[in-house]
Amino acid sequence: MRETLAALTADEKQMLRPYIFAGENTVYESIYDGVANGLVAKRILYRASNLSVPGTPGVLFPFNLQPQARIELTKHPDFLPD
Repeated sequence: MRETLAALTADEKQMLRPYIFAGENTVYESIYDGVANGLVAKRILYRASNLSVPGTPGVLFPFNLQPQARIELTKHPDFLPD
């Protein structure tokens, strides 16, 4: 997990910042968002529900941070520089 987190792209790091620096548990992204789905494939995020948020443009779904990823990013916030 640590190696995966250390090798994230700039877009992936930007998406993960709210979980660590703003204390967010859930971030809503389009089901079509390639960055969010890439982080799911890397087992860093997971889709918290199979139901979209009603009435949202772009078909938004809730994405949560995997517990192990949260532990590592909390220990190493330097993986997510400004």
